[in-house]
Amino acid sequence: MSEQNFYRNDIAVVAYSCVLPGASNPETFWENCVSAKNLIRPISDRRLKKYLISKVKDITQDRIYSTLACEIAQTEYEKFVSQNLLKVEDANRLSAYTFEALRQLMPQVKRKANPSKTDLILGCMNPDADHEIKVILDSKKEHQEELTKRLQVSESEKQQIRELFELLVDDMAKDLCVSEHSFFASHLLSRASKKYELLGEHFLVDAACASSLASIDIGMQRLKLGQSDLVIAGGIESNLGHGAYMVFSKVGALASKDSLPFDKNTDGLVQGEGAVLFALKRLDDAIRDGEIIHGVIRSVAGSSDGRSASLFQPNAKGQRLVYERVYGKQNQIDYLEAHGTGTPVGDKTEMESISEFFANKKLPVGSVKSILGHAKGAAGGAGILKCLLIIKHKLIPPSPYAKESIFALAENGPFVNKESIALQSDSRLRLGVNSFGFGGTNYHLLLEEFMGNTTLSEPKAIPAQIVGEVNSSTRSLTDFTRDDFFGFNLPFRLPPTSVKATDKTQLLALITSWDCIKELGDLWNFIPKEKVNVVSACTLCLDQVFELTHRLVFEMISSEAEARFENKQLTAILRDDVEKNLKPHYAPINEDAATGILNNVIAGRVANVFDLFGKSSNIDKNIASIPAALEMIHNELQINPDQLFIFLGIEEGFDAKNEKTSRLSVTTRLITTEKFAFQYEMVLKNLYSSKHERVQ
Repeated sequence: MSEQNFYRNDIAVVAYSCVLPGASNPETFWENCVSAKNLIRPISDRRLKKYLISKVKDITQDRIYSTLACEIAQTEYEKFVSQNLLKVEDANRLSAYTFEALRQLMPQVKRKANPSKTDLILGCMNPDADHEIKVILDSKKEHQEELTKRLQVSESEKQQIRELFELLVDDMAKDLCVSEHSFFASHLLSRASKKYELLGEHFLVDAACASSLASIDIGMQRLKLGQSDLVIAGGIESNLGHGAYMVFSKVGALASKDSLPFDKNTDGLVQGEGAVLFALKRLDDAIRDGEIIHGVIRSVAGSSDGRSASLFQPNAKGQRLVYERVYGKQNQIDYLEAHGTGTPVGDKTEMESISEFFANKKLPVGSVKSILGHAKGAAGGAGILKCLLIIKHKLIPPSPYAKESIFALAENGPFVNKESIALQSDSRLRLGVNSFGFGGTNYHLLLEEFMGNTTLSEPKAIPAQIVGEVNSSTRSLTDFTRDDFFGFNLPFRLPPTSVKATDKTQLLALITSWDCIKELGDLWNFIPKEKVNVVSACTLCLDQVFELTHRLVFEMISSEAEARFENKQLTAILRDDVEKNLKPHYAPINEDAATGILNNVIAGRVANVFDLFGKSSNIDKNIASIPAALEMIHNELQINPDQLFIFLGIEEGFDAKNEKTSRLSVTTRLITTEKFAFQYEMVLKNLYSSKHERVQ
């Protein structure tokens, strides 16, 4: 057995836990992987109203054509609520999954760190589906009055419509778990931090489906800089709401029969949910504390796709770039857990990037989404957990579903293994994990087995970097309309149909980013776009979510009337009014609207328009999102000073009475190090301390 070489500040995984469909613990999850147990079923009636279902795939309609899901059973959810003593108003699924995963995880850590140096940083791309129901509930009276006032029908027929609204909304709201203090998804971190004395940093990071790996990336930075001694990272997801199904239906992304990653017969993805958490320590601390070291994270890196045809369409160049950042030229690994969603375009693009970068090696490739579906914010976490268990059991689980793989049948090259592969017990395993997100964000993580015969080397010193602001631009969102976007003299054009469907915060972020870029003049052309990152800061749930939900209400009431009313003339009048007078007031549901509901796409859209290939994500820490994101940027620049950040800070207000956020303004800042600024002839106008405070 050859001796291993690690740095003292390499990152060890000392504990893990999971709450996943069909597996409320890692042991059962592994059994499901080895047996290739398919857990995908039609979603329960309790969570999706079937009158919204279309019998045919028609993306021109606001209808859902597939109800497949991989969901956590209601009985399991109720058990988590009970085991964690959650109050009724705090017991939505996102909270229940997170608290249960923490309940499993924390006892595994043998020696706890100082609470003030213990962080909780989780990946999350969606609030709980309860927020969608809350919007519907709040809008019920408004829409009732609007419809019945305008419709030219009898009073008895108006009463029928009112009663239909009551029936529809009350049925959806019967299990609602949203209180004033739990409106923000990030509030669950505050409650968890107090319960488990995780009193260091805590926030949510949204890199869409790559959120789990993005959280680990940020946690690793804090550990290497000595800001933290223990980081709880990973991903959480619970949103299997009507809006998510409708969005995926409108872009034709849902599977009709099953999840078949990298198979020629695949036709889409299947949505999933869950929570997967990891406890991370510096390797020398983990050895000192007598921890079980399940694996060492050698490296994790991110990239953006740059300019592409669509924010839903991946880019092989961006994916190859993230491999290069992790491996350099040393691309030898024993297994690759791919992103592998099952969408034909996504799988083909990922297959191409894998085949090119990992050529000339017989490399097994798999995707846990074939049995669990796509857990979105928790998807990368499930992939990492699978790899940790591969290391533990020295076995690569099979993918027997793969009848016609899209990987080339070459003597040497990546392939989907249909049968299990036993691994040598005396060889040091290295495994890679892909996690790619909507909006063009990519992450890759390299995991290595820890075998005990180890030399720990001193890491390279991390010299303190002077960080500052090159310039900034602030514009108000209060009176900004989509039509205003066309009044700016911008060097790029978005089609009017795209502008009409794009979230206003995203549009204004493009404008303020151009303000800052324009001020640089020709200098901008000399800055390598691979070195430009984009980070936004605001609470999850953009205004586009509310627009989507209103359209959802209209489709629900029309569909419910068609299913229940014997008076077909009244049904036709109602449907006609909804289509002509209500839906046109809200953004249409298309690819731009679909990505508009995701916070990470504020940054992703800027990266797309300006052809940038650095990292992109969103930080959510409630009203403290901006300072949390600025500190994260400061940390990143300490570790890698040779880059520039476009920071998009969204000032927000919160209407406690209506439980809704309002976006007030967007401030874009170009932030970098003194070293990088000097190299590209920029001047730092404001300097920042490690706590992101201006010192000059």
